[in-house]
Amino acid sequence: MADVTVNATLLGLLPAASFEKLHALKGLGVCIRCILRYAAISDHELYSLDTAVLNHTWDAFVAAHGGSAVPTGSAGVCTCCLDVFEGALGAAGRADLIAKSKDRSSFFTLYWTIRVLEGERLGESSVEEAIGDIVLPHFQAKSYKFHTAGRED
Repeated sequence: MADVTVNATLLGLLPAASFEKLHALKGLGVCIRCILRYAAISDHELYSLDTAVLNHTWDAFVAAHGGSAVPTGSAGVCTCCLDVFEGALGAAGRADLIAKSKDRSSFFTLYWTIRVLEGERLGESSVEEAIGDIVLPHFQAKSYKFHTAGRED
C-alpha cells in the first residue's frame, strides 16, 4: 500500500479561526468531507482527493491546533453523504475531433492516442479511458459505462 500523505494545499485552505467549530462538528458525527464543505472548500478539491488523504490532512489540521482525535458522537451516517444514486447517473459533454492527430474539446482534454492495428493496441489510452479516469473519482463510483453517439469517418 502506498504512503498516504497530507495535502498541503488543502491544509492551507482550512480556516484556523474556525478550528473549534469544525472540530465540534466531527464530534457530532459529521464526516470530514461535509466539515470541509462547511469550511468553504470546493467540491472539486474534496472529490479529487482520496478519503485517506482527506483523513490524514484533517488529522494534521487537528494536531496543528492542539486538538485531539474526537470520536464521532453517533453511530449513524452523515446524511449529506448517503449513497442516494442507486441507478445510473449521466455526465454529458461534447468533443469535436477534427483529425485523429489533433483533438478539440469543449469540456474535456482528450488524448486520442490509441491506434489498433491487427488487434494490437499501439497507443496509451482511448477516449473512453481518458474521460472515464477523470470523471469516475468525482462521482466516487465503482465503475462506469461509456456511451457515445455520432460517427467517425
